[in-house]
Amino acid sequence: STWGFYKTIITKFYQPNNLSSFSSKRMFYSLAEITRVLGQDAALKMKEQGVSFSAHKKIISPNLFPTTRPINLLVLTKNSEKKVFENLSGPPKEVSVHIGDVETLIKVASQSNTESVVLSWESVKSDLESLITQIPRLSWVHSSTAGVDRIMSPVISQSCPVLTNAKGAFSSSLGEWAIFSSMFFLKRVPEMRESQEKKEWNVLVIEELRGKVFGIVGYGDIGRECATRAKFLGMKVLALRRRPELSSVEEGIIDKIYHPNDLNQLLSECDFVVNSLPLTNETRGMIGKEQFDSMKKNSVFINVGRGATVDENALIVALKEEKIKGAALDVFQQEPLPSTHPFYEMTDKVLLSAHCADRTVDYDQLTMNIFLENLLRFLNHQQLENIVDLKNGY
Repeated sequence: STWGFYKTIITKFYQPNNLSSFSSKRMFYSLAEITRVLGQDAALKMKEQGVSFSAHKKIISPNLFPTTRPINLLVLTKNSEKKVFENLSGPPKEVSVHIGDVETLIKVASQSNTESVVLSWESVKSDLESLITQIPRLSWVHSSTAGVDRIMSPVISQSCPVLTNAKGAFSSSLGEWAIFSSMFFLKRVPEMRESQEKKEWNVLVIEELRGKVFGIVGYGDIGRECATRAKFLGMKVLALRRRPELSSVEEGIIDKIYHPNDLNQLLSECDFVVNSLPLTNETRGMIGKEQFDSMKKNSVFINVGRGATVDENALIVALKEEKIKGAALDVFQQEPLPSTHPFYEMTDKVLLSAHCADRTVDYDQLTMNIFLENLLRFLNHQQLENIVDLKNGY
């Protein structure tokens, strides 16, 4: 009762004699959250049946789906044996599920005049183009990834009635990675590891995140997760987005919002810069020599957006000439990154991960959850979420 402010952070307090109860607790979505996604009737039915939604795996019961909208669900994938596809056994018999490669699904689509939905599971652009152009009654295409730049094309834009993505599925992990990257340099981890390998007792002077300026270029879902964590740790948060009017400093997270025209000004104020831009015609190569020249000499550049939004040659020069302190990179212009790339040799200045900052153990389930929630909306004739702007590409 004496902890005041901390009650807004800690969900529940336990006394020492309740330790066994504390250790056995599991976290589940609240009834209110289930109601928001599925509707009140379905939520109450779940409560009566004792069905729960865990934070990592949602249990979908067949009798929660309506049975008045027959569809073909075509899952385009190179690996039809993925365990996550077991989730698709839940919908009723009116939903005919077909899982396979492009040839298999084209055959199914050509023999049916039933309304069709396509789930593109990490499929390549050419396969998706071939499939959706041969479906007589295509109503909706969903991408299992959050970024859709690898599948966007004029054919996709013209042939998709609606395209949705997995926005939000991986943002939490990427937000954590951005904070981890900040600490990696601020706490001087490379030097600690070097001293350990040399068996040297090297007392280092480190810094705090508290009071540092954390900038986000591309304030979407990923940027918001980064900002929330940075603010909680006592950092000043600046953000840039194409439409600043969609955010407000009154949210209590962002201290100042910038228009893209003011990119260099934002960069000049930051100790850490997180790039979470999607890849579009406008953002390709958006961060280059001029931008790195604008950054503080002791600043760190963190990229969790798209590799092609950054001029990597300019970044290499900025690192070699010590115009910035370091870089944490999860995405690259070319993936896999060639073994001859300079980034591999810059171990004291570059933290490198192989586009896996969001590859959590429940990666497949997280993206499947996004699709299942939208499938429920679709079958209920409700508005879909995560609709991609086919013109802007995100």
